[in-house]
Amino acid sequence: MWTYQNGTFSAPGATAQPRTSGHDQRPADAASWQTARTASTGAPAAGRQVHLAGVKRRRRTAPLTRTLCLLYLAGLAVGSIVSRFCSATVLQYARYYINASVDRFLQRQYALLFSSQFLTLLMQLALLLVTGFCVFGIGLIPAFFFVKGVGNGCFFALLYDQFGLGRGVFMQLLFFLLPQLMGFLMLLAVGLLAWKVSRGLFLGCTRRPDGRLFNSCKTLLHRCLVMSLFSALPCLLSILSAFVFAPLFL
Repeated sequence: MWTYQNGTFSAPGATAQPRTSGHDQRPADAASWQTARTASTGAPAAGRQVHLAGVKRRRRTAPLTRTLCLLYLAGLAVGSIVSRFCSATVLQYARYYINASVDRFLQRQYALLFSSQFLTLLMQLALLLVTGFCVFGIGLIPAFFFVKGVGNGCFFALLYDQFGLGRGVFMQLLFFLLPQLMGFLMLLAVGLLAWKVSRGLFLGCTRRPDGRLFNSCKTLLHRCLVMSLFSALPCLLSILSAFVFAPLFL
């Protein structure tokens, strides 16, 4: 007898074959299908995970970045005010330092300009590295950025006082602004990671140590080494500024 099944007639004893379409073809083995699906979507998923990890890391460091920047800006304001109450002896040494710094640009003393700024930035990077491996770095690193802001605030306030507001502003913009900004960003990049390492050491003394602390220490050493090599860039920028803009003030 003929039988009717799935819209077709089949002879007696014939095995019914299921209908398949080109849009519903999957491997017969469920494990093979899952493996193929994972292989086809593994790379985009890994890319999304890396992107999300970077976003989370930036969100975690954003409050600390804002805090250190605000401390530096507060130091600038405090330094500009403190410079008015310095004693005569302090003002004498400060003016001597300002004259020496400006003369390096105006007289185009390239070797002295490069060496002084390079060694200064290198010592500051080394100081951040040392405080990063100290449990007291949690407080010392923010204090470092505040004190640096106070020093720069005093310097620029006395620069305006000695050379006049108009000429002092032009000297700041043409000679000091970009190298100082580039050096500050390098110090900030090292300071953020140094504070994280110091916090991990502090938590390790009070509770169970963080398992990622060793990797953070290696990253801090690597970043400090890289920034030490790139610290020549602000110095070269200062040399370029002296070469281009020094004739304007002679």
